[in-house]
Amino acid sequence: TALFYFSGHGVQHDGVNYLAPLKASLNSELDLDLEFIHARRVESAMAAVSEGAKILLLDACRDTPFRSFSRTSSKGLAQMDAASGTLIGYATAPGKLASDGRGTNSPFVRGLLEALDQPGIPIEQVMKITRQRVASLTEGEQIPWSASSLVGDFYFYPVAAGE
Repeated sequence: TALFYFSGHGVQHDGVNYLAPLKASLNSELDLDLEFIHARRVESAMAAVSEGAKILLLDACRDTPFRSFSRTSSKGLAQMDAASGTLIGYATAPGKLASDGRGTNSPFVRGLLEALDQPGIPIEQVMKITRQRVASLTEGEQIPWSASSLVGDFYFYPVAAGE
């Protein structure tokens, strides 16, 4: 199994998702390729996992901060197709903005942590519980999204036989 979790600033530009390292600066369109991480690079790196699940969790949907050179006015992250054996979980729906929330964790992280604390449920159910919790926390303003091509079951917290 391969797991990639990202919480931070992420944007889409011309339908491509980029994740921002902490000290990345964005002064021109060229900086996207030089200083940001193309989300497909992460998925490509995970392709080496030939068996088991590949999971990308992205708490990174923000408004595009560079309208001055952007050809599109897209918000949030663009939807990516999940390669075979992959689940991509987003903090909110494609093209929508995610809340940072109040306190230490975002609504997505709060919902995800509550869902992960329940043993014996497959990842698809974890995402559904996360969606329900985030919708409640944000009064329906934010609904997490996922794309999956998983063919087997995956459990973050499996229940041992006999429990």
